[in-house]
This record gives sequence, structure tokens and C-alpha cells, in this order.
Amino acid sequence: PNSFHPMPGTLGFSVGLLGAALPFAVFRALGNDLYTAFQYTFVTIDVLTYLAAFAFFSLGLRFRLWISALAAAFFTFNSAKFNQLNHLQMSVHYPLPLIALGLLVWIRDRATLNENQKTLLLSLTGLGLVFQMLSEPYNGIFLAFFLCLLTGVAVAFEGPRAALRETLQGSRKSLGIATLL
Repeated sequence: PNSFHPMPGTLGFSVGLLGAALPFAVFRALGNDLYTAFQYTFVTIDVLTYLAAFAFFSLGLRFRLWISALAAAFFTFNSAKFNQLNHLQMSVHYPLPLIALGLLVWIRDRATLNENQKTLLLSLTGLGLVFQMLSEPYNGIFLAFFLCLLTGVAVAFEGPRAALRETLQGSRKSLGIATLL
């Protein structure tokens, strides 16, 4: 595969592929040839995506086990995935459910989390977004757009606006530290 092999006359690629480069490097270090490591990388990315989506649906949304398993399968093996089978840069989705899980827990459990837990949760969520941008920026950009849209909708209605205000006021220190990271 030429995604990790320098092509003549090419100075660099437009996508960082960090989320795929890490497992690929591990499989190459274990002695696998270029193509076998590439295949193992695809399988590993799918397994990580499934596990992350399952954690989001079962821990975040608190769905039943079988519903979480089915929803994670739909998230992992969706039509966009099958339409882009040869495009490794479109495969790295596993940070997305973890980012959503972090934000969901931060908002849902804001009353029970202490300031250090909020700071750690927001920092890890922010680092997850940076990792997504370095791995597959297209979905990272769409996630950032969706979060801005969701915040705009929350500000437009009184009930969500009050919850958002309460969440932000109770997390000033954690927001500041997470933003610096």
C-alpha cells in the first residue's frame, strides 16, 4: 500500500493518519510484511471502533447490552465504511464515540464529578479531538461543526440553556485547564 510508502516527487500527504500509523507501526515492528500489517491495521481499527461505540452506547447512553452491540455494529460497519474500503484515511472513527462519551458524562454527571474529575474528563476529550484531527480530519471537522450547532440549539431554548449555563459555571477551572491543553 502506498499510503505509508513515499511516492516519487511527493513531499507529504494531506492527512496525518496518526490513528492508523500507530497500529501499522506495531504490526511492522512485530515482523509482518507491508501488506499483512496493512490488513491487520484495518481489522484493528474496526475492532477499536466497535469497542469505542459499544462503550458509548452502553456506558454513555445506558442502552441494554444487545442494543449497544447492534448500534455499535451499525456505527462500525456503516455504508460510508464500505464505500471507502481502500481509503485508510476514512477509516479511523474510534476516537469519535470516546469524545462523545466524555462530553456526555461531563454534562450528565456534572453534579457528582469533582473539579479534578471534570478537568481530567475534559482534557482527555480535548486530546481525543486533537487525535481525531491528526488521524482523520474530515470527521473531526464534522464533529466540531455538530458540537457548535448543538451548542447553538442549546442556547436557543430555555431548558437546555439553563443546563448549559449551570454546567459551564460549575466547570470554569476545568474548562480553562482543558482549553490550555
